[in-house]
Amino acid sequence: MDNSSDPEGDQHVRAGDLLRLVRHCADLSQRELAERAGLSPRSVARIESGATAAPRLTTVQTLLGAAGFDLGLSPGTRATRATRATTDTTDTTDVEDSGSEAVDRAGRRFPAHLDVRPVDRFGSWWGDWGMLSTRSPSIWHLAPRRRPKHTFDRLRWRRDARREAGDYARRDPPGRVTRRPLMTHQTHDPDLRSADAEIADLVVAEGQRQRDSIRLIASENYTSRAVLEATGSMLTNKYSEGYAGKRYYEGQQVIDQVETLAIERAKALFGVEHANVQPYSGSPANLAVYLAFLDPGDTVMGMALPAGGHLTHGWSVSATGKWFRAVQYGVRKETGRVDLDEVRDLARAERPKVIFCGGTAIPRTIDFPAFAEVAREVGAVLVADIAHIAGLVAGGAHPSPAGHADVITTTTHKTLRGPRGAMIMSTAEHAKALDKAVFPGLQGGPHNHTTAAIAVALKEASTTEFRTYAHAIVDNAKALAEGLMARGFDLVSGGTDNHLLLVDLQSKQLPGKQAAKALDRAGIELNYNTVPFDPRKPFDPSGIRIGTAAVTSRGMTTGDMDQVAGWIDRVVEAERGGDEAAVDKVGAEVREFCAKFPTPGLPG
Repeated sequence: MDNSSDPEGDQHVRAGDLLRLVRHCADLSQRELAERAGLSPRSVARIESGATAAPRLTTVQTLLGAAGFDLGLSPGTRATRATRATTDTTDTTDVEDSGSEAVDRAGRRFPAHLDVRPVDRFGSWWGDWGMLSTRSPSIWHLAPRRRPKHTFDRLRWRRDARREAGDYARRDPPGRVTRRPLMTHQTHDPDLRSADAEIADLVVAEGQRQRDSIRLIASENYTSRAVLEATGSMLTNKYSEGYAGKRYYEGQQVIDQVETLAIERAKALFGVEHANVQPYSGSPANLAVYLAFLDPGDTVMGMALPAGGHLTHGWSVSATGKWFRAVQYGVRKETGRVDLDEVRDLARAERPKVIFCGGTAIPRTIDFPAFAEVAREVGAVLVADIAHIAGLVAGGAHPSPAGHADVITTTTHKTLRGPRGAMIMSTAEHAKALDKAVFPGLQGGPHNHTTAAIAVALKEASTTEFRTYAHAIVDNAKALAEGLMARGFDLVSGGTDNHLLLVDLQSKQLPGKQAAKALDRAGIELNYNTVPFDPRKPFDPSGIRIGTAAVTSRGMTTGDMDQVAGWIDRVVEAERGGDEAAVDKVGAEVREFCAKFPTPGLPG
């Protein structure tokens, strides 16, 4: 059919060319495009061939959107472009012809019968034809400049270049590599299941594992649905170097409010003068303390790792033990408790600039006033690491270091039941040094989604319900300790005052690592751990560590702890005797037992 004198034909031929162009850019067949748009393949074929004299605007926009191109064409713009297609010559300064192609100022090439113009508003298509040649996102309108004098097949891009230049790459006729738009339309912004089924399956599997297990790892918990929602929010899209009101990036109006809210809630909950909620985790928070108060080679004192301390308290394999002169205190062999006389004598002899109290495997109450007295005597800064007991402190189930320690560091994901983050709290005297150590000393921009989730967790921790929860954690730990000791297990220090139990298995003649793996097969999740004066190596120690925060979050009570102790005993005995069937039997009982308790934050 000759359309040389048919204005309607001229219009629909151009619409067909445009549709064919974007379809080939998206590497879609007519049938695939039709299925995405909810139309018949015949309709697409008719528009491309020109058989449909005047396709509806909404139909064309639907097809372009299904191909991943949101051109932002309004009806008024469409009408204007249809008129300007044969009359507009005012843009020759931006676009000039070069044979069968046009070249704009940036050197971008495109078929000469198409008019490519940027639109000054944010859109979802980056660059002309998806070429990522500009730093700022923009929409480019494509409209005919004149009637095409050749078929589109002459301009068809070589699709085999995808294999040479990457999944989303092509080469145009001159050989330059361009890219088609990514995540530009709802069809290119799929959910996790559609985007990555393998990871989606693993997430589901982990959720099921958390439902079917008795989780007794002392450093784990279940967060609330609200905390999970904040952690997975769009706040992760924003970069925010600096502090509220003093950022190095614009667009912080909302983020400043989020961070300020988290800070004020931390100060109110823990009764401190200053709080920094930006540390990524507990170890960077402790490193910030070193940067704020010490120079390389200065003396720091902390609890020895085998006695229950933490790597970042100056242990030899940590940077804190390599860059600083670290001295460690321990526990009495007879009692398994901190020897404060040793702490005082060591501090007087070594004169540390910083003293750490707290750790990762301390089942007894930390005497903050006594540590503060030692620190004052030798002129040291006292740092209370309450990562494990922060939720207990917030809920009144453990004495607070506020008013005794100069600095308090903590993670937020253990007994505090928040996201995987950390905080540093201090007196006003040390606020500036600590803030400067976190940023720019150690970190760049904070994780804003984590900051928001910390704020949510702090609000939850300020409630009466959370106080009840904190005390229930301790009650469950004491009940579990009694059940284990009644079955012949040895507990370091003879019991617990908090959420944590440290079990010495030497009397059971079973290594801690072997016991932990057997218990894991039975659905009882905990970790192997060194015990004070352990004769075995750290990677295959004599003990196991148990915590009750997660099971308390699921609603388990003191009445359930004796049954849990019984299962632990049965698995240890079965593993020692090589009875795998008995381990499997306990696993089946555990799964049936766990089905009765909801899992906070998880669907179903």
